[in-house]
Amino acid sequence: MRRATGLRLVVLGGVCAAIGLGIAFEPDRDAGPERVVAGLERAFTGPERPVALAPLASQALVSPPRKPVDTALAESAVADFRRRTLSPEPRSESSSRIAISGSRVGRIESNALVVVEPGTQKKRLAITLPGAFAVSAAPGALFAVGKDRLVVLDNGAREPRSMPRPSLFPESRLMPDLIDATRIWVRHPRSQSLFGYTLGPSPSNLLPLVDTVTLSGSDDGCFVALADGSFLHFTGGSWERLFVQGKRFEVEWPSTRARPFRALRAHRLDQFYVLAMDGELELYQFESTLLGSKLLRVWHRNIGPLPVDVVTSGDTVFLLRTERSERGELNWVLQVIHRKRPDVAIPLGATDAEAFQGDWHARLLGRFGLAASQRWVALGGTGQLRVWNAKTLEPVDLAK
Repeated sequence: MRRATGLRLVVLGGVCAAIGLGIAFEPDRDAGPERVVAGLERAFTGPERPVALAPLASQALVSPPRKPVDTALAESAVADFRRRTLSPEPRSESSSRIAISGSRVGRIESNALVVVEPGTQKKRLAITLPGAFAVSAAPGALFAVGKDRLVVLDNGAREPRSMPRPSLFPESRLMPDLIDATRIWVRHPRSQSLFGYTLGPSPSNLLPLVDTVTLSGSDDGCFVALADGSFLHFTGGSWERLFVQGKRFEVEWPSTRARPFRALRAHRLDQFYVLAMDGELELYQFESTLLGSKLLRVWHRNIGPLPVDVVTSGDTVFLLRTERSERGELNWVLQVIHRKRPDVAIPLGATDAEAFQGDWHARLLGRFGLAASQRWVALGGTGQLRVWNAKTLEPVDLAK
């Protein structure tokens, strides 16, 4: 009896399930034979025919096209905020965008070396140089490097000499030999060697490497070429002065002194300036003793915060600074320091907000390079150039 009752319940459950399936898959007679409900085709006709899903493409939702977002206001706001709050970081090395040789000032523009002779009516030179990225100077010529060649413009010449370039990385330093006009030197970042190349035509794509000088220590900081052809660099605990002919002199740096930030040439061959991280500007002189060499401090002064850039001309030090106005604008100032004369500040104008968009730091430093010689002090790079007389500080007219 119980078994029959159970059998009836099973049958009744199957019928109910069938009715439910019939309700679920009962076609809507008013909708027509091709209607698709909830992504399913009307393909169910019995147990032999499974339910067929609609093609994948028919299931995709088509999003409406997005309206372009106008970011100009946001970018302008960010640029204005940078202009009012940020300043370019101090340069640890001299600018590679501008250099002075004799009466000429050369600067790097987009794919060109542009050369002017301030105070004259001589027409400026624009030397095509694809990928131009660095210019340097020796007493008798300007040297400029592009992506595939080096050009040398001798003083007084209107046409440059063209030759393969030395092996360079983005942060490598190009230094003409200040004594030997046939040689040029390169120092790569984080390298303990100085590489010498011979100038002239070459069948190779690069200048021939003719000399390698190993530097003492591993410090990547202060490095300067002195006027007598020697090089001076900080090794981490001392200064090494080396001549490429082989002579070397090492002088200890007092541990009580702040770490040097920049080394700069002075008027005398046996002297040099040191700008330390704490803002102390000092003039040192080499002195020979029975035990070797030592440094004698001749003059010092604390200049406050580190400047954006610093160069020297004889006994005069030029510092490129930025300062904030009452409205928060970034103003540029050229500060002139001489040991025997009062300081002079030359205002250079303000930087507008547009200059702080995108890769603002590299672009500002590309425009505000500083260079000096016994005759001129020049500020410029890509897009601008201003020149003053290094002794009188009077602005100098530029050739057109």
